[in-house]
Amino acid sequence: MARKLVTLLLFLFATVQLVLANSHCGKNAWVAFTINSDDGKQTCGDMIITSGKDANSFPTTTALRALSDCAFHNYGCTGSWQGDRWNFCCNKADDRTKGMHGSGNVEFSCSDGPYTCYDFRW
Repeated sequence: MARKLVTLLLFLFATVQLVLANSHCGKNAWVAFTINSDDGKQTCGDMIITSGKDANSFPTTTALRALSDCAFHNYGCTGSWQGDRWNFCCNKADDRTKGMHGSGNVEFSCSDGPYTCYDFRW
């Protein structure tokens, strides 16, 4: 009985997680980011793609807007692709400092908007 209950709960949890994904998006990228410097006005660092469906086609503009919206309280980020990562600088958020690491998922190529982001964690 307990085993069936645990199995049912795991199934429900997995199903709920899948429902949260945006079905209007065709591609996704799991990203990880690190803040390397903080001058009091901007926090700067690197963001890499760790995996995802068609993640190699993740546009820089989408990557930086999603980073700004999802990880930096929509404070605004700029940057560029550097061959295997994005270098970025974002307007300073008081709770984002040098040495912090984070990750998240960005779905893109969406019919209902430029991207959807979720599971961003520091």
